[in-house]
Amino acid sequence: MKKKSYSFVIIVVMITLLINATTAFAGSTSSKIKVYANKKIVKLEVDPYLKNGEVMVPLKQTAEALGAKYEWDKTNDTAWVHLDMMHAEVPVGKSEVYIHRDADFSGIPQTVSLKTSVKLIKSNVFVPGKTFFESMGMSVSWDSKKCVLSLKYDSTATKDISYTELKKDDILNKKDVYSWYKKNYKKEGISYIKEDGVMYVLVGAGKKPTGGYSVGISRIFSESSKKAYVIAYSKKPSPDMMVTQIETYPHMLIKLEGNKTITSVKGEVQEIIVDTLPAEVAYEEIVVDTIQNNSKLMKWYNENNQKKGVSYIRDGEYIYALVGAGERPTGGYTLRIEEVFYSSFDTVSINASVTPPGDNVRVIMMITYPSTLIRIKSNTIKTVVGDITDVKTPSTEKWVTLDQYNISKIELFNLDQVKVRDITGNEKDDILKSFNEATIDQNAYIEMIAGNIMKVTLNDGSFITFTSYGSQTNVIASYTKCDKTESLHLVAPVIAKTLLQK
Repeated sequence: MKKKSYSFVIIVVMITLLINATTAFAGSTSSKIKVYANKKIVKLEVDPYLKNGEVMVPLKQTAEALGAKYEWDKTNDTAWVHLDMMHAEVPVGKSEVYIHRDADFSGIPQTVSLKTSVKLIKSNVFVPGKTFFESMGMSVSWDSKKCVLSLKYDSTATKDISYTELKKDDILNKKDVYSWYKKNYKKEGISYIKEDGVMYVLVGAGKKPTGGYSVGISRIFSESSKKAYVIAYSKKPSPDMMVTQIETYPHMLIKLEGNKTITSVKGEVQEIIVDTLPAEVAYEEIVVDTIQNNSKLMKWYNENNQKKGVSYIRDGEYIYALVGAGERPTGGYTLRIEEVFYSSFDTVSINASVTPPGDNVRVIMMITYPSTLIRIKSNTIKTVVGDITDVKTPSTEKWVTLDQYNISKIELFNLDQVKVRDITGNEKDDILKSFNEATIDQNAYIEMIAGNIMKVTLNDGSFITFTSYGSQTNVIASYTKCDKTESLHLVAPVIAKTLLQK
């Protein structure tokens, strides 16, 4: 009887353990983890799972549910998540991700360490949900009993606000606004006034010891429906830049657009060195055939290719810009991009020129729309602006037309009047062409000297001296003959860039 009793107990225990084990196993497979984004359940193609105490979530669907944009870099096995002014770089296999912020002037991304490395499972990138999304400024909570991961992000709190830059003359007829401007433009920081439903903002760098300083805006966004925040910078002149030795008060006057509910504005003006802001932007000119298989880009191109000005669109990691000359009466017009540069950390400016056909050039007699299409590889550029200048035929107001027969020599000197080199060959031809095609600019210019000095000596003993004030397109040309000197402000990009070469 004892043996049977023991055997019965053992059997009961084994059955109990088996039932408990089966129940536990069934429970672990049936309790799926759910992910909520701003209180709405996220529809996922693959299930999240627990690893090292954190929920591993599929990145693409989770990020897109929060309003972010997801991109996959197949070449580097890296995912990118773009949300407002943040760009998360997520390399597969690494135990860290990198958060790039547009308003961070250092350009160094924040490194976020992860308990579990980034995984690629069935073509889905998985990240530790809590650590990753908290690093992007979200509220994250995990309910272990209900198996629910909740993510919350308030996109309205960081909504960008557009603005328009104003000149002092634009507010002369607004007595209160002009009075406020005169009281505050010398102050450092952010000042504001609201009149007739329009919010005016002054961004000031305060008193500076010399000229050469400038002020710009990186971003303006709404902290709430009534509060706006400005992130701005004042830019120092570079150490080798020649500047006026007088006190200045660099500032910027703007008005906010489409935000009549805003009642207050605050912000910060950070001082940066010019070298941290790239002067030039790398770009490539492309033909329309390059985008013919992309319906989104072709639709944008067809809607804008007859307009004058700069149109732009983002597609993936590229910003595409279409620079158009508008309607022209004949063929033979040439559109040329003179320079592409950063005017702020997320804004690119394009300067272009349109040259008409020469008097003796045969052209097609039909309406044309000259344009140039370019693309820039960048994840941070938000805005592209531009200026298209109509170049007139060579002006008769200049003193002389230059050619190989009336030129004795062309020399390049540094600012200490030490000769750098002679200009000969194709470079000489380009210089002569640039001068002959130059137009006279009636606008004022900065009274300073930058770069090198070019001297063109003519056969009759007269000479033309070209100097730069730092412009990539304009130069000052001084013609000296019989001890008399006249000067002109010219648009001559080839000469301007030659003078600025190191």
